[in-house]
Amino acid sequence: MTLEQARKIELNRVLLTCNQDNHGSARVIQKNNGKFASEGLLASNNKVIYRYWIDLGK
Repeated sequence: MTLEQARKIELNRVLLTCNQDNHGSARVIQKNNGKFASEGLLASNNKVIYRYWIDLGK
């Protein structure tokens, strides 16, 4: 539903993140054409996160 809302407000692409150990979320993002961009450390909880871009196109 998030991607549908992003399209409604005419975003061209969105950045989604998930925790490194959240394999289910990573699979859902990837199945929706999420392209891995980077990983980083979330200082607030000392966890590694993955960042994915999804191009919504026009």
